Amino acid sequence: MYLRLGIYDSHVLLRLPPSLAEVMGVVERINVYYPCECKRHMCAFPSHRNEFLPTPGVIHVRPEDRWKVAAFLGRVLRNYYGPETERFALFHASAVSDGREAILFLGYHAGGKSTLLRGFVGAGYRYLSDDMVAFGLEDGLVYPTLPVDHTLRFEKVSYPVPIGAVFLVQYSSEKPTEIEEAEPHEVLLFAMENLLNPGAIGKRGLNLLMKALSEAKTYRSLHSDWRDVLEFYSSRSL
Repeated sequence: MYLRLGIYDSHVLLRLPPSLAEVMGVVERINVYYPCECKRHMCAFPSHRNEFLPTPGVIHVRPEDRWKVAAFLGRVLRNYYGPETERFALFHASAVSDGREAILFLGYHAGGKSTLLRGFVGAGYRYLSDDMVAFGLEDGLVYPTLPVDHTLRFEKVSYPVPIGAVFLVQYSSEKPTEIEEAEPHEVLLFAMENLLNPGAIGKRGLNLLMKALSEAKTYRSLHSDWRDVLEFYSSRSL
């Protein structure tokens, strides 16, 4: 079965359940390049350069580099289609899946979200998102999104799955890891502060999100090593 690309109301097709080849193969149907000044390529969105895109002239996307092209496509879809998306609530967070449920990592800049994602993926968890988590406003599931970091490598992409656990994360190299339970409403408030498309959620979507968080395990983590969080989650998911 083919659906429109995961979370965005664009005309790109992606089969579900997605595979790595399917996620990366979507870029073969779109001709895009990073904005550049090398005069050798047609530049995409030359009038919409912003801090989310690389410095013009520094990185040139070439079709054979699927990871860079996929990351560029992920950024374009997030920045230009994300705010107008109506079928999903988009949160700034990272997420993985154990095949049954999603584990979300929410936190401020440099809080360790990307490091946790890489660590969990390296430990065998399935990729869901490295930057923007998509929560379905009709079914309450977390859907996979294209990566925005071209250095990220993963082999398995998750099916859409319900939220199983949420970590409010903060990294500190000077303190020992401390993980404690957090109230669902605390997680909800933090998520709403990091919502890309607040106009989409509505009363029904808000109730669905509240229900999902109340049924999930919610934690607050001050960690010095991502392995501590992995061990903590693994010990409680058996």
